[in-house]
Amino acid sequence: MNLTAELVALWANYEETHAGCSIEDFCRFYLTKEREKEKENQFLGGIVPPKDDQTLAKLCDRITRLYLIYAEAALRRVGLKSFDDFLYINVIGHLDLPKKTEVIATNFSELSSGLLIIDRLLKNGYVTDYQDEIDKRIKRLLLTDKGKSILKGCYEELKAVNYLFYNDMPSEDIKLCIQLLSPLELKFSALLKQHRAEHFKNI
Repeated sequence: MNLTAELVALWANYEETHAGCSIEDFCRFYLTKEREKEKENQFLGGIVPPKDDQTLAKLCDRITRLYLIYAEAALRRVGLKSFDDFLYINVIGHLDLPKKTEVIATNFSELSSGLLIIDRLLKNGYVTDYQDEIDKRIKRLLLTDKGKSILKGCYEELKAVNYLFYNDMPSEDIKLCIQLLSPLELKFSALLKQHRAEHFKNI
């Protein structure tokens, strides 16, 4: 079919279901339809899983990975090299004199990885540690003035990243996403400690 005949066929099909339509209406419809096809080809890198739950998992993963790329670029402006550093500084700044293990558990890290992050924060002067007054075996963590300043800078940088990512998304949609996904986060946050000690087939 040549392009003229194809265009006439498309117009005829559109006109059948859109009485009183104008050429401008048809052009807008056609362009919107073609843009939707482009989005379908680009969605999830063009590799869409066969099931909705798989698609949701992949979508969340890709958005998180993309967000981290931009967030780490922004955080380098305040001197941090890793998003994990921000997460740990943020937790230490909000919990009441937490133990190292509490900070690590809150961030879902493995113990060895978490200790490395905390050691890095200590060496950079963002965090200080001291012995618990009751149990001398326990080390408590506290942000230094430098750490508080860095945390404030992180908030400013991430505010810009959040705007970049979510400015085009209506606030009602954002709230709906939070409402739909928060039960999943709550469920597995509570179960993770127990599940880590089990084989996955038993979970």
